[in-house]
Amino acid sequence: MNAYLSSISLRGAPAIRENPLPRFRDQNRNLEMRSDGSVPPAVLEGAGRDMAFRVLPYKMQDDYQRARGMCSIKTVVLENDVLTATFLPEFGGRLYSLYNKRDHRELLFKNPVIQPANLALRDAWLSGGIEWNIGRTGHTYHTCAPVFFQKCKDINGEGFLRMFEYDRCEGLCFQIEFRLPEGSDVLFACVKIMNSRDEAVPMYWWTNIAVRETPGMRILSGTDEVLFLNPQAGGFGLGKMPHLASVPGKDASFPAAFHYSSEYFFQTPKDALPWEAAVYPAEGWIFAEYSTPELPYRKMFTWGTHQGGRKWRDFLSEPGKGDYVEIQAGLGRTQLHGLTMPANAVWTFTQTFTGFEADAKALGTMEYHDASEAMAKMLRREIPAFAPEDESLAEYLSMGSGWGALEQRRRSLRGLSPLPIDFPAESIGDEERPWLQLLLHGKLPENTPSFMIGPDWRAMLEKDSGKEALVHLGVMLCEEGLESEAAAAWEKSLPHPLAYRCLSLAAAKNGDSAAALAYMEQAVALDGSDSYRREYAKLLLEAGEYDRCWALLRAIAEDAPDRLWMLRATAARHTGRWDALEEMLGREYACIREGETILTDLWFAWAEKTGQANQTDPPPHLDFRMK
Repeated sequence: MNAYLSSISLRGAPAIRENPLPRFRDQNRNLEMRSDGSVPPAVLEGAGRDMAFRVLPYKMQDDYQRARGMCSIKTVVLENDVLTATFLPEFGGRLYSLYNKRDHRELLFKNPVIQPANLALRDAWLSGGIEWNIGRTGHTYHTCAPVFFQKCKDINGEGFLRMFEYDRCEGLCFQIEFRLPEGSDVLFACVKIMNSRDEAVPMYWWTNIAVRETPGMRILSGTDEVLFLNPQAGGFGLGKMPHLASVPGKDASFPAAFHYSSEYFFQTPKDALPWEAAVYPAEGWIFAEYSTPELPYRKMFTWGTHQGGRKWRDFLSEPGKGDYVEIQAGLGRTQLHGLTMPANAVWTFTQTFTGFEADAKALGTMEYHDASEAMAKMLRREIPAFAPEDESLAEYLSMGSGWGALEQRRRSLRGLSPLPIDFPAESIGDEERPWLQLLLHGKLPENTPSFMIGPDWRAMLEKDSGKEALVHLGVMLCEEGLESEAAAAWEKSLPHPLAYRCLSLAAAKNGDSAAALAYMEQAVALDGSDSYRREYAKLLLEAGEYDRCWALLRAIAEDAPDRLWMLRATAARHTGRWDALEEMLGREYACIREGETILTDLWFAWAEKTGQANQTDPPPHLDFRMK
């Protein structure tokens, strides 16, 4: 086994800028999971619990482009004589490629470009490879952020690669030890999630694996019982593979059966080996993933064969090169099922990834249950019990954030037990340093670019009488649902652009659009950056102030955030500037959200007004419809 730092060169637009304005959580902390009536109450237990949107203290990553060029991307490589695993440490430790050198075959969907798109909790996300999702339903906070990598040895002298980070929302540590023994064609990922707090926390984990989508490929797992999206009933149903109401008359184990984007979750029995496989009958090849019982559930996701689904594949990659489906593994029955991790608990499981030649043609023609049983017999069920990690200092290959080191410092000063991972002090940077100053000296510096949560930090802010501390105290109070106390803190900090902006949000939530506009106008007068103008423009549109919105956005930079251009296009629609709207509809937008239809809505409005309504479908570059 060898582990080392390297790089790859490929086309892309990897620059991602954070939004400096806080995005507050949904105060209704649960999500609704609808059933079509076929799901028993016991199966619905925990559905939606603590799964509503939350991002603070992280910031949104919503400013990126599609102007691609050649770029160098840092990688961490783990290899033996059979496999080469290539990770992207600056993009959440994503396993970008898993290559079998003996068979000259890529096991995963390896995206030929680096292209952010709006699908993650913080917005920016990449397709391809394997992604490690922790904390909350959706693509994780760290998916487009750096994580730590270490080259290590265990007490038996066996080398391995360790990835780890600190989850700021729940105050958790997590790590993955990647093991690749000599001669092995299996990559092992040993996951450890550590809650060192004296209270229970919400928990979520899903490993998302992108595999190539080819004609005739099939997805198999160790059970035929699935929870599936039932579009006709508008909720989840409980069914038996391969015949589901979502694709009547078709075999749902073939992703090509789905016209529209869809998914289903395999409900692995407790006494069965959890696994999932992508079978390629035409190639005589199988990709398989299996795990220890602690990671029981599996999922299949497909974009569907309709124009919108094809568009999404190409949009996330390059035309004709983005075909993939995802097979996933998780802790909960579905990605809407919330779990609770007890105080001071440690959860572990091991996941494996491999590919091999087999009589896949037969698996492509057999009845689903028979094919599943035949596939299960091909799997090597043994997962080694690896030796404990060495306690000596490991070699860092890549650094993550400094938030774990800051929390370690706070705990030390408060006489609390340390975090279970030793985060290096040198990882503390510009984002964390203002909070270190507050911790050490009781004063939060002006223009602090990051946010914080937690009762101890709130107590420190309450002792600091400065305007910057008051603004951040208001942010913290609002995130906790203490909205009137937050508004009082912001009022005391005026004039401050962020305080005006947050007071504007509070006024809008209370139905006072005039006050919301007045506050935001003052915020933009103090800070005319794109982030503030974007929120002001949105408010103007919501208030029907279309001419004022057009005046605000009439002249914006060519490289302004895409969302600003989309607001400009909406203003053009409502002010009858059809030529300007047509020009903007010719652009390609990077920031469209999964399921969002704003571009097609604008196109239909333009088509109706310009006599193009006889066209049934918008141009493909605008059509992101999921249904």
